[in-house]
Amino acid sequence: MPELPEVERAKKYLEPFIGKTIIKAKAPIDTIVFSKQDSQDVVKSILGKKILDVKRHGKVFWIELEDSFQLGFHFGMTGELKIKGQQLIQYRNAKSKDDVSWPPRWYKMMIYITDDKKNNNKIDCFTFCDVRRLGRVWLSKDIMKEEPLSNHGFDIMNEVPPFEDYLKSIKTKTCGIKALLLDQSFSSGIGNWIADEILYQARVHPLQNVSALNDEDIKRIYDSMNEIIKLSISVNADADLFPKDWIFHYRWNKRGSTKGNSVSIPGVGKIEFLKAGGRTSAIVPTLQ
Repeated sequence: MPELPEVERAKKYLEPFIGKTIIKAKAPIDTIVFSKQDSQDVVKSILGKKILDVKRHGKVFWIELEDSFQLGFHFGMTGELKIKGQQLIQYRNAKSKDDVSWPPRWYKMMIYITDDKKNNNKIDCFTFCDVRRLGRVWLSKDIMKEEPLSNHGFDIMNEVPPFEDYLKSIKTKTCGIKALLLDQSFSSGIGNWIADEILYQARVHPLQNVSALNDEDIKRIYDSMNEIIKLSISVNADADLFPKDWIFHYRWNKRGSTKGNSVSIPGVGKIEFLKAGGRTSAIVPTLQ
């Protein structure tokens, strides 16, 4: 699932379109991806609207439009952004990574925009795609006050509280630490790979109950979270540029482990896979 760094990257890809106007939009009938409104009603509502801004909170990003409309996007498990004529960095497990056809095979919304001021007839086009239809697209008038964002906690890039406040908040919890990290009502933006990376770097087992963690454990988690987000954003969430000692580079090979092949981090130790917080989790038992 694309997580905060990948969603922040998608937001940045759309920022050059600020100030331009939507002149055409297409969306197939899809009552799953468009679960809040009819896709054709969304298309009609955004036509002729100027893009005023692009924003993000956690794993949701949205386009601010004229007349107080906000067009929201959530990638779900396999959602992705494509821009015509551009080769974008794709999520590590993107299902349509090698699909260069246009329009993309699994597009759920296609938006055409132009710049009125330049009057050069140049039309840009971008799409929201989703192979498995677990992503969402919707129109809002106040997206931060509506679900899912109305129930979300602090954004782990822009709103991280001071450690003292984080410590007080986390000590009120009695669940497993990975389950808490994945809980968007506690903090917004952490998914499976970031949670695994935080806990690996903090040397904390994902099933450890929060109530059993000491202040030093929590400080390592807090520092790891901040460092991982800072670094991944700085390289535009390009996984090839993540530090080579991150468990990220090895955690995807669970299939190899089920076939009896050992999955290890060279010079560190063997990786094992278990369920924590309802998700498959990669750990190095000798360290965690």
